[in-house]
Amino acid sequence: MEKSRYENLAAVLTKINNCLQEREEKVRRFRKVLSIWIKASFKEALNIRNLDGKATFDFEKETLTLLAQKRRAGTASDPMRLSSQSKRDQQQSVSMMSGGKRSFATVAFILALWEVIHSPVRILDEFDVDIVSRRQSLDMMLTGAKPNVQYLFLTSLEINRSDYSVNLNVLRMPDPERKSST
Repeated sequence: MEKSRYENLAAVLTKINNCLQEREEKVRRFRKVLSIWIKASFKEALNIRNLDGKATFDFEKETLTLLAQKRRAGTASDPMRLSSQSKRDQQQSVSMMSGGKRSFATVAFILALWEVIHSPVRILDEFDVDIVSRRQSLDMMLTGAKPNVQYLFLTSLEINRSDYSVNLNVLRMPDPERKSST
């Protein structure tokens, strides 16, 4: 009787291990599909500002690298051209970019993430630190706004509600009172 019970437990354990391996493989495939979707959305968002770039996921090392560059006038977005460009024109890590490009590339990546993450509320703070890319970033976020999702954008800058035709409520907090030093 003990041997039969042991064999049953061993069979159950084998089934559990097989299910676990199958589940891990499905997670790997799902992660791959999501990364492809995010990469495409990121590239599309960068295109709005005439930037070309890519997001590289390394699941083994658990790293993410965002690269971007200004697209040359008259050239199509073609990854094969990158190898023939001079060092000056090569894509650079978003962390090494100027404030405006970095700010816009970060917003582009967040929007790409929002494409695959379904949440009824999305909050973004200080997305518009660069005044140059501010309008494009806000336009991109409002254009990509999904129905049945609430967005909360926190900013210290003025937003003119009449500039947008979407259902937009602007709540302005009063400026902080500052004590004068005597």
